[in-house]
Amino acid sequence: MYHSGYEPDVSEEGAHADGPDRGVSRLVTSLARAGVEPGANVYAELGSTWYLMLRRPREAAHVLGKLLLAVGEDRILWGTDSVWYGAPQRLIDAFRAFRIPESMQERFGYPALTDTAKAKILGVNASRLYDLDLTAVGNPDADWLPAARDELGSRLA
Repeated sequence: MYHSGYEPDVSEEGAHADGPDRGVSRLVTSLARAGVEPGANVYAELGSTWYLMLRRPREAAHVLGKLLLAVGEDRILWGTDSVWYGAPQRLIDAFRAFRIPESMQERFGYPALTDTAKAKILGVNASRLYDLDLTAVGNPDADWLPAARDELGSRLA
């Protein structure tokens, strides 16, 4: 699902601040009406959404809280949209540091955005969806890694 229903001109603050049929709340409402529960075959993606929310942490907490409730931590995917916004490292760092405040968890019933959930969102979920072997990542004994290093090295020489 592209951009998780996020609309920059719609307030996501509060349970459904601008109404249940606008922004991310529209996605949440449509899933509930269709009887689609967390863990079903619906994925939310955070590419431009995270970039646009980065400077609005309360709204970011609402959007992430709503998505965690609606689709679950196993169905949210990281997207960088790097072609539009440049190198994603600052966005990744900000996401890793981000927390949904406990007061918002209590008031709105949002789950915590744990380190485990963040790891899933940043790559584990996509690896399952695309059947990628994460054990090869960072493993110097993986068959593909020496060949890739050799190829890269020859291009840089």
